[in-house]
Parts: sequence; C-alpha cells; structure tokens
Amino acid sequence: MSTSTIRETVQAVLDMLDSRLQDRGIWLTVDVPAVVVPLSERSLQCALYGMLMDAMEHMGVGGDLSVTVYADEDVLELEVADSAETCGRRIDSCESVELLAQQCGGKLRWVHCAQGGTARILQLPLPRHRAAA
Repeated sequence: MSTSTIRETVQAVLDMLDSRLQDRGIWLTVDVPAVVVPLSERSLQCALYGMLMDAMEHMGVGGDLSVTVYADEDVLELEVADSAETCGRRIDSCESVELLAQQCGGKLRWVHCAQGGTARILQLPLPRHRAAA
C-alpha cells in the first residue's frame, strides 16, 4: 500500500512522460486531489502510464490531454481524456490496465466525448480507511 498521495503518484508518471508530451506539442491539464488511497502506488503508476500512452498514440501530434482523479470513501476514478477527432481504443496499450481493473473488482471504460476525443476511465473500489494528506 502507498503512503504517497494520488497527486504525487500521478506527477511521477507525468514526469516520466514530460519530454514525450512536449515533443508532441500536447497541452496537459491535471485535476488531482492530494489524498492517500489504499492501493498499490506501482499498480496505479502502471495503469496511468498505460492510459496516457494509449491517449498519446491515439492523438498523434498536438491537442489537449487531461488527467482527472476523483476519490471518495468507496471508489477511485482515474480519467485520461484526449482531444483527438475520433473515438479510439488501443487494447495493446491498456492490456495491463484492464487486468488491474479485473483483479481489483473495478472496470475500465472508453467513452466518446461530446466535444470530440476519448476518455479512458478506470474505476477501482477502495478499501475503507482512506486518509487525507
């Protein structure tokens, strides 16, 4: 289990991908609370990395990418949305994310956004006793 906040976990992945995002001219928006969630930090990093790679492959060059996290007592929802013109899904990039979702009793969905693009939404149930940072 992690003692890092979900914000720190997300930032670690974004730091790994910073040069790729810059090289592709992708604008990033992040809305992530500073809460500790009782889930494996490594698993969350791998899931987010897979979702971001999927989005970047779908987008190509340029555009907007957003990372949003919602967490309450029961669920963690991690969303990566892109601004690509078409709705996409690359199973090979998100295979490990789908496996994590299954192992944790959660789900991974792809949603076509009304304004264009695709949102990848990972929902994971949370064990009780989440602490605020």
